[in-house]
Amino acid sequence: MANFEQQAADISVGHSEVVSDYRIAHEIAVRDQSGKATTEELRQAMQHYGTLLHHALETNAVSA
Repeated sequence: MANFEQQAADISVGHSEVVSDYRIAHEIAVRDQSGKATTEELRQAMQHYGTLLHHALETNAVSA
Protein backbone atom coordinates (compact mmCIF):
# COMPACT_ATOMS: atom_id res chain seq x y z
CA MET A 1 0.00 0.00 0.00
CA ALA A 2 3.03 2.28 0.15
CA ASN A 3 2.80 3.15 -3.55
CA PHE A 4 -0.97 3.41 -3.66
CA GLU A 5 -1.19 6.51 -5.83
CA GLN A 6 1.13 5.01 -8.45
CA GLN A 7 -0.82 1.75 -8.41
CA ALA A 8 -4.10 3.63 -8.79
CA ALA A 9 -2.64 5.57 -11.72
CA ASP A 10 -1.46 2.33 -13.33
CA ILE A 11 -4.88 0.74 -12.91
CA SER A 12 -6.62 3.80 -14.34
CA VAL A 13 -4.74 3.40 -17.63
CA GLY A 14 -6.24 0.04 -18.51
CA HIS A 15 -9.19 -0.13 -16.14
CA SER A 16 -10.49 3.37 -15.58
CA GLU A 17 -14.00 2.01 -14.99
CA VAL A 18 -12.96 0.34 -11.74
CA VAL A 19 -10.25 2.59 -10.30
CA SER A 20 -12.86 4.02 -7.92
CA ASP A 21 -13.41 0.48 -6.59
CA TYR A 22 -9.68 0.25 -5.93
CA ARG A 23 -9.62 3.60 -4.14
CA ILE A 24 -12.61 2.73 -1.92
CA ALA A 25 -11.20 -0.69 -1.03
CA HIS A 26 -7.83 0.86 -0.22
CA GLU A 27 -9.42 3.46 2.03
CA ILE A 28 -11.19 0.71 3.97
CA ALA A 29 -7.95 -1.30 4.21
CA VAL A 30 -6.17 1.71 5.69
CA ARG A 31 -8.99 2.14 8.21
CA ASP A 32 -8.71 -1.55 9.06
CA GLN A 33 -5.00 -1.22 9.83
CA SER A 34 -5.86 1.21 12.60
CA GLY A 35 -8.73 -0.99 13.81
CA LYS A 36 -11.44 1.41 12.65
CA ALA A 37 -13.11 -0.61 9.87
CA THR A 38 -16.30 -2.48 10.59
CA THR A 39 -17.07 -5.98 9.42
CA GLU A 40 -19.50 -4.50 6.89
CA GLU A 41 -16.82 -2.18 5.53
CA LEU A 42 -14.43 -5.12 5.17
CA ARG A 43 -17.12 -7.01 3.26
CA GLN A 44 -17.56 -4.01 0.98
CA ALA A 45 -13.80 -3.79 0.43
CA MET A 46 -13.75 -7.41 -0.68
CA GLN A 47 -16.57 -6.67 -3.13
CA HIS A 48 -14.67 -3.70 -4.54
CA TYR A 49 -11.46 -5.72 -4.92
CA GLY A 50 -13.54 -8.50 -6.50
CA THR A 51 -15.00 -6.09 -9.05
CA LEU A 52 -11.52 -4.92 -9.96
CA LEU A 53 -10.23 -8.48 -10.30
CA HIS A 54 -13.24 -9.60 -12.33
CA HIS A 55 -12.84 -6.67 -14.70
CA ALA A 56 -9.10 -7.32 -15.11
CA LEU A 57 -9.66 -11.02 -15.83
CA GLU A 58 -12.50 -10.25 -18.22
CA THR A 59 -10.35 -7.73 -20.09
CA ASN A 60 -7.46 -10.20 -20.34
CA ALA A 61 -9.78 -12.94 -21.65
CA VAL A 62 -11.02 -10.65 -24.44
CA SER A 63 -7.44 -9.72 -25.34
CA ALA A 64 -6.31 -13.35 -25.59
